[in-house]
Amino acid sequence: MGKEYGSGTVDNIQLRGHAPLRGYQVEAMQAHAAVAAAVDQMGLQQSNADRDFIDRVSKMARDHVYQLPPEAMAGRRLYEAKLFIIRTIVDDGLSFHFRHQPETLKKKLSELNSLCGSLQYSPFAKSLDLTVAAGLSSLLKSDENPVIHQLETHIAMARQRRGERA
Repeated sequence: MGKEYGSGTVDNIQLRGHAPLRGYQVEAMQAHAAVAAAVDQMGLQQSNADRDFIDRVSKMARDHVYQLPPEAMAGRRLYEAKLFIIRTIVDDGLSFHFRHQPETLKKKLSELNSLCGSLQYSPFAKSLDLTVAAGLSSLLKSDENPVIHQLETHIAMARQRRGERA
């Protein structure tokens, strides 16, 4: 697991409050490892997100990654875990922001799915992190056209804001 997902992954699974493995199935271990690595690489533990929210998102991401075919490579599992986490974070924020506008919310969630589908072909595919989630959220809450080109600007602004806070 350490070779595929990074050193300390096994410790992350055991020590960071992850749910017990569903038996000793290889797929379950791979799902737990991919999500533990994704959460760590994205800096989700260090963010100011609610611990219960992180646990809930991690559990859903494990279930998502667990559904991948057994032959899926570690890189794909990690990418899928990160993308799922990003999509869930943005979905949660949009659901709150547009809670009194159900038609707008439905449209924005459709645009989120479209943008997430395009992310794999963008330069951000290799560096999915919380700034991508912040950029997606910012773009979808704006009146701008929700396309990858516009997303680049919002991600750059999110990275700049994150750098200023650091």
